[in-house]
Amino acid sequence: MQRGAGIFVLPAEIDVSLNSIGWTWQDYLDGAFVRLIEGQIEFMLAHPAASVKEVYDMELAAPPVEPPSPPPLYVPYDWEQVMEFNYGMMEGLGIPPKEPLEEGGET
Repeated sequence: MQRGAGIFVLPAEIDVSLNSIGWTWQDYLDGAFVRLIEGQIEFMLAHPAASVKEVYDMELAAPPVEPPSPPPLYVPYDWEQVMEFNYGMMEGLGIPPKEPLEEGGET
């Protein structure tokens, strides 16, 4: 049973006279076929979608964490509260507030 490039279960499946055989993850990265131990074989059979690295480590990678969504670009204001704050600040500074402009009025 062969799984992915360069990893195998049974030695009879690989012609050792034509292929490099290794045992470590670095051997695999260097292009060698790597023999799986019994625990790795069991893990591979239990997790058929696992990557070669996950099979070698006998551990599934954590699912990727979704980044938090960015805050909205526009936050609606409670304009009555804003105006109340502004008038309060103006009053505190001794500035008499102007009457609000009529729609279409002059500035």
